[in-house]
This record gives sequence, C-alpha cells and structure tokens, in this order.
Amino acid sequence: MDNQLTHKLEGEFQVFTITGSLQLGETNQYKEILLNEQNKQVKAYVFDFSKLEKVDSTGMGLLITFMKHVEAVNPLIYLIIQDEFIQELFEIAQLDQLFTIIKTLEEIK
Repeated sequence: MDNQLTHKLEGEFQVFTITGSLQLGETNQYKEILLNEQNKQVKAYVFDFSKLEKVDSTGMGLLITFMKHVEAVNPLIYLIIQDEFIQELFEIAQLDQLFTIIKTLEEIK
C-alpha cells in the first residue's frame, strides 16, 4: 500500500486519512501538510488510521506536535484505529490518554 495523507471536511470534522505507514521517512512532509491545511473552524480533528499498516515513535510524535499546535483552538482529536496491534502500540505509549480512539467516524457523528 502506498503511503499517503489526504484530508477532507466531513460535516463538523476535518478528517486526515493516512494510509501505508507513519514513520520517520514521512513525518516531515506530513507535518507540513497538517499544519498548513488545518481548518480552525471545525468541531474536531479526526485521524483515520483504518488503512495504516505501520507506525513508529516519530509518527506518534507527529500527532503530539499537531495536538500542541491546535490545542488552544480546538483540543478535540479522535483517532480511528481498527488494527488491534496498532491500537495496542498507542495504548502502550499511553497515547490513548491524550486522544480518543474510535473504530469508525460514525461513533462521533
């Protein structure tokens, strides 16, 4: 699967979809996109990781950087994670305490 970051508005949410991997080689490019394309008028940000295959600590760090960048404007960030192994990685890193992990976007609509 190709590594890709796309974004769209879905109602009151801005959804960033990352496919493939979220690792060292992608994070600088993705950081630039996330910070430049964020919509400050949305109710919450959603990262759709339903097609994410790999993530490392730099990928997790990217989420924390984004959170710190938007927390004054809109602190609500949801992560769509369907892969049990990736969810376990986020829980081990205790990122489930910073972000709300959901299975589908419909859970918050």
